[in-house]
Amino acid sequence: QIKDKEGNIIVIGTSRWIFVDTDRRRPVRLTADIADLYEHLSSFELSQGTEEYGESEKDLMLSDLQFTFDNYGSKKDYCIQRRDIDINQHMHNLSYLDMAYEILPDNIYNNKVFNNIRIVYKKEILYGENVECYYEEQNNKHIITAKSQDNINAIIELS
Repeated sequence: QIKDKEGNIIVIGTSRWIFVDTDRRRPVRLTADIADLYEHLSSFELSQGTEEYGESEKDLMLSDLQFTFDNYGSKKDYCIQRRDIDINQHMHNLSYLDMAYEILPDNIYNNKVFNNIRIVYKKEILYGENVECYYEEQNNKHIITAKSQDNINAIIELS
């Protein structure tokens, strides 16, 4: 949480993490001694939502979105550059947001202020990949779906 001078919450950020074997590029089960080093919510707490965040795990995962590739408003290709890559050799989290802004129609980008941003990372994006980005407005939310090699890589919701 980030609060202003008066103590009002102005930003809430949540994330879910996994432990990865960087050589095999596969998730690894956490040992108890490592897990105990971090504060975390139980699956029950996530499924119930928390008073602090007011959202359930379902909301955080954007499972309420039903993006269809038949009815999208526009499509643009985005080529991943070196500047988009992080130390793990895949697209940096902030670059997903930069990509989304590039895909927005000009009238939305120039005239809309977004107060909420949610990104669901489905599959990593690597340097040099060409990503197909589909834009759709849905229930006053602006949705960008990034897709490469027939896989959905990310869903970005701006509202």
